[in-house]
Amino acid sequence: MIVCASLCRWSPAGNVVDELGPRLAEALAAIPGLWASGKTAADARFQPAPDPEGVNVLDIPTALDAETDGTICFRVGSDADDLGHDVLELSIDTERADYRDFCHSIFPQVIAAFGPYRGQIATDLDVVESDGPIVLPGNSESWLDLDGRDGIFRIWPVTYFDDAMSRRCFGIEAAEAVRRARPVCERAELIAGGAYLLVTSELVVGKKALHRLSVRVAAQLTPWRGLLYRILSLGWY
Repeated sequence: MIVCASLCRWSPAGNVVDELGPRLAEALAAIPGLWASGKTAADARFQPAPDPEGVNVLDIPTALDAETDGTICFRVGSDADDLGHDVLELSIDTERADYRDFCHSIFPQVIAAFGPYRGQIATDLDVVESDGPIVLPGNSESWLDLDGRDGIFRIWPVTYFDDAMSRRCFGIEAAEAVRRARPVCERAELIAGGAYLLVTSELVVGKKALHRLSVRVAAQLTPWRGLLYRILSLGWY
């Protein structure tokens, strides 16, 4: 089974090719269990953007999926006034990699190295695909990124959000989100100033099961948010 871990961060200032990419590759290569055996940071392959408005991509050799490298896309959506954001995606083959160890050990270290404002592990890629037709029209109508910079559309079995995102979505600090979520999580703690909510390291699949999990955690964080998720979910089944 393939699941996808993804993180988004605001792009830091600096040269992508000479500074940001190599520095990040070094940090990630130092995480035990993440990098492919026999590979070093120098084996990360950089694909520069074909034009100034394109996306620079760094392919990272991981031990998580024999078929697919991890990728880091630098400065997605950037323009003259905005450096944009960087997106890190890791494909995990749960028959090859120890998924529970990834949740408890590897992913928290990736978060600390990358410094994201949000992230998650999507355990059902069919649900990710079905969320798109719901989220994208909402983005267009509201001029907000409802499942990105401006909001959290779904709480996945493993979810991360920084302090600013916590205040924006739930009206509480990340530390308070951790405290409130802890009773319904396998693990909840602050990492790099953000809330790391490992609700379960079990592989939760299917819309109904994932909706129930999202509603349960949201209600624990703020009752009104849990009610909103519950009402919205009536149209998701």
